[in-house]
Amino acid sequence: MARIPFPSMVSKGWGLAYSRESNTHFISDGSNKIYEVKMSNPPTLKETHRIISEDGEPIYSLNELEMIGSSFWANIYLTSKIAIINPTTNIASTIDFEYLLSIANAINLKLKNRKLTRDECLNGIAYDSKLNIIVLTGKNWPVMFQVDVDFDVL
Repeated sequence: MARIPFPSMVSKGWGLAYSRESNTHFISDGSNKIYEVKMSNPPTLKETHRIISEDGEPIYSLNELEMIGSSFWANIYLTSKIAIINPTTNIASTIDFEYLLSIANAINLKLKNRKLTRDECLNGIAYDSKLNIIVLTGKNWPVMFQVDVDFDVL
């Protein structure tokens, strides 16, 4: 495994995703930017994506990153939304998983006798490509959710 210094142009490392097809890592920094790290010799880093909504507005606070199929999935920090990003166009559609937050809140209230705080938001995305399973969770959530997605709709 190659070691690369954390690039100074990335202010914070919020999310990291990997594409096997291109042997490329992608880093989010909490803004609307995604950086590409090519594992060449020497490794290279460059800003490759500035993410916008379907309305043309920047989508900030991109946090956790996961490569699912040919799209990036990124939670939007401090919300219950996930941006599904087309890496070719840099345009994202969003899905609001507010109902998962409601369920997690109810379970947390029952188990810990308190509601989740604002910081304990949706921020965990995992994908098993062999089983085609997406799992979502949040910071300090007492539960994980398996989500079925119709990729033909996205």
